[in-house]
Amino acid sequence: MLLFDIVFKSGEFYGDEGSFWKDYIIPVFTAALGAGIGAYVTYRVFRETLKADREKEARQRNEEQEKELRAKNDLESERLLYLSNLIERSINFMKNLLVAINNFRKELEAQPIEIPPINLPFTNDLKRIVYDIDRENHFHAYRNQVKDQNIFIIFSTFDYFERIRIGIENGRELTLKNYNIPKDELIKELLNLTSLLKIYQNTLKEKQSLYPKECQVVRKAIQNQDRLSTETTSITQLFIDSVVNPLSQFYYENSTLISNEYRDLGISANKIIDLSIPMIALNESYRDKMTSYYESIEKELAKIIKAYKPLSEFCKEKFPV
Repeated sequence: MLLFDIVFKSGEFYGDEGSFWKDYIIPVFTAALGAGIGAYVTYRVFRETLKADREKEARQRNEEQEKELRAKNDLESERLLYLSNLIERSINFMKNLLVAINNFRKELEAQPIEIPPINLPFTNDLKRIVYDIDRENHFHAYRNQVKDQNIFIIFSTFDYFERIRIGIENGRELTLKNYNIPKDELIKELLNLTSLLKIYQNTLKEKQSLYPKECQVVRKAIQNQDRLSTETTSITQLFIDSVVNPLSQFYYENSTLISNEYRDLGISANKIIDLSIPMIALNESYRDKMTSYYESIEKELAKIIKAYKPLSEFCKEKFPV
């Protein structure tokens, strides 16, 4: 304490006018304090500016991401709307195809010796689902928006429908090709038999006493032939049932007794029956195939209608009319 008093009370360190603290320490401290405050303020301003810039950039990124997400959702929704329209029209096509197949089966059954034309409905929508649309994009759109697994059922079922459609068209062409070969021969022989009946019609009176049984059968065949013009069902089948079969039966039962005069009628009738057998078998086979198609479509149609329901509801909610 004594040393402190000596040193600081001496004129070297503790003068009235030239204090060390006053002249050096305080100014230096003040300058340092001012510089520190300035640096701190600058630092704070920099930090706040940097923070604001980062927040602005983050907001912009979020806005851009939200904008991109909205655009992506809108695009996916529009893709699903297009797919939904294709599905809707394709389902209606398959329903109409069911009706056409059912009517065709009835015609085949009513005309067992013929292959009538089938009136198939037309559509490009089924082909677009199977061949044209980008399935990967529609798959991801469906999974992102509808969020279930039914898209697999939808695609696989319409692939199956397309195979059936192709099978029906190819089967029709092949069946007609196989049918037309015996049909041409059958028509030729039917015309031959008709010509023979016309010839014998002019000789019935003069031959009646000589060949009473033959004339009776021929007269009945001619009467049935004349009656066919008033029928609305299959003329060919009726002709065989009412004209050809009685002649063939008579020829079979009286083959040893029948006169040579009328033998050619029986031969022609038997030839017609022989030609008709593969045609009837072809009709039955075709009818069985169409029945199989009908049952398969009916089963798969119920499945696709159920699988399509979530997508239909999504589109109705997203795009209200």
